[in-house]
Amino acid sequence: MEIKFKFIGPLKFEVGGRSIFSRDVPEGSTVEDALRVAGMDCKNTASFNFAVVNGEKVEPDHVLSPDDEVKVFPRSFGG
Repeated sequence: MEIKFKFIGPLKFEVGGRSIFSRDVPEGSTVEDALRVAGMDCKNTASFNFAVVNGEKVEPDHVLSPDDEVKVFPRSFGG
């Protein structure tokens, strides 16, 4: 199933420098699983803070559905 990602701020550098892209992930994948497919291990990335799926803040164990949009936020952003 296809998942859309948006990495906010410096987190894009954790996944090769692109902030918006899509990836195919297996059915039943969690946010954590999908982030791994995208190239980021949220448990071992110090700057990871939280994820939002379709506008709702979720835990890493949230199960995704086809065409979900996952926005990934860093610990601190702004100035």
